[in-house]
Amino acid sequence: MSAGTNSDRSANEPTKFRNLSDDQVWERWRADIDRVKEDLYELFASRRAFLEVSELFRTNDRLQREGGNVWQWLLVNYASFVVMRIRREVDGQRNVISLNQLFSEVKERPSVITRQRYLTMLRVKAGEPLYVVNDQYFTKRWARPDAVGCADEIIDVERVESDRRALDKATKPVQEVGNRSIAHRQRVEPAELTLPAVDEALRVLEELLKSYYVLLHGASLSQAEPIPQYDTLAVYSFPWASKQHEGDE
Repeated sequence: MSAGTNSDRSANEPTKFRNLSDDQVWERWRADIDRVKEDLYELFASRRAFLEVSELFRTNDRLQREGGNVWQWLLVNYASFVVMRIRREVDGQRNVISLNQLFSEVKERPSVITRQRYLTMLRVKAGEPLYVVNDQYFTKRWARPDAVGCADEIIDVERVESDRRALDKATKPVQEVGNRSIAHRQRVEPAELTLPAVDEALRVLEELLKSYYVLLHGASLSQAEPIPQYDTLAVYSFPWASKQHEGDE
């Protein structure tokens, strides 16, 4: 079988970002923030589950005496999962979906996000209370101070860059551990990663998700942690080992 020609391969490649229309870029960003939201929902749900199990270990003397191996297994897997998921959102490669890459693309194509596009997305008439509130919101959160009121007013890239820097600063300790100890194994050990440092990274991720979800979908998210529709502790209320296993002992 012969290899495909260059023209065949290029026909199957995604359209380059710079060649997309403004409408295509807008829909791309809306899809990307949805993907980020789903990943962060999963991350925050995992944190909730880990904290619940941590509390079970803290308050159960028998678990503390006999479950050290299980606790170590949970801790190692949770730490690796959290670090890699946070690291994913700061990935700046061109071919990835991440918050960091979203910021880079918005800075590259700021003309895609205008006050008019944002307000049109909401499908409310000019002058209505919801229109006025969102018009004021765009001015306060996204507008360039020297361009408020312009018909073709675009998003202020300095605000986006400020968000990018906040993300990088909050996740720096996590990135160091991920790059040096989990994704790779470097000879120089990173500084110890603390739970407060992880919590700060998650806090900033949550705030940025909520902010850009409003911008791209016009919908508010109360939090990044999904509310479970079931008793999350029910699975821990009965023995897991079978009677046959107990008899073997």
